[in-house]
Amino acid sequence: MACQVHCSGARYSQVIDADYSSARIKLNDDGTANLTLGIGDLGQGANTIMAQIAAEELGLDMKAVEVSSGDTEIGPQDMAVGATRFTVLCGNAVKNAAKKLKKRLIESCR
Repeated sequence: MACQVHCSGARYSQVIDADYSSARIKLNDDGTANLTLGIGDLGQGANTIMAQIAAEELGLDMKAVEVSSGDTEIGPQDMAVGATRFTVLCGNAVKNAAKKLKKRLIESCR
């Protein structure tokens, strides 16, 4: 059985009134990072953009960031891919996650 919707129903929920995106970043012992997104790349190069944002914020080479996206079992919640919302909302989620990780790393070295 297959089912498809244009966008998730979360936007019309009484609980959630805003558009949102989420991202998770894990830094590995070898200096690489795993970036997990809740929505997938539909061929528009979104995973590349998200890897670039994370790499820039963390001071890594873009090739050191592995992106996993579109797996609803392991990915954080996200509304949907559509228009430019992915780059703006998910990009800011990635940037904020990377900033928080960077801050925790710096604090742990003091």
